[in-house]
Amino acid sequence: MANQIDIRYIDFSTEGSAARKIASAPKKVAQLPKVKRKKSRVLTVDPVALIGMAVAVCMIIFMVIGMVRLQAAQERNVQMAQYVDTLTESNTALRAEFSEVCDLNEVRRLALALGMIPKLDAPETGITMYVPEEPIATPTLWEQIGTFLAGLFA
Repeated sequence: MANQIDIRYIDFSTEGSAARKIASAPKKVAQLPKVKRKKSRVLTVDPVALIGMAVAVCMIIFMVIGMVRLQAAQERNVQMAQYVDTLTESNTALRAEFSEVCDLNEVRRLALALGMIPKLDAPETGITMYVPEEPIATPTLWEQIGTFLAGLFA
């Protein structure tokens, strides 16, 4: 085995010297038309925007209610102003009637005859009263919280 000759095979093939395999014509496969799906419309709603719209609608409702109440208060104000005008006219008429019927000099003469004196001649006396101070009650924590919340929503 030691006398065996080394045999080497050398490949001298170069590009283009080999026979090429003939490719068969590609088979055309009939393709069916693709089914077009209708695109579904997806409407996404942002919860913050939805809450904002709800708050806006509530504010509009409250504003309309406030305007109606303001109109009613203005109508009551007009009615009360007319009532005050009516009372003022009635008061003026009654004063005129009283001054015609009553003679102030006669009333003064009768009062002096009964022993009454004029206000300027009356002695002034002062009375002093002492009221004991009530101890100030300190509010509890819940009362303070209630007062604070009442102040916020008043």
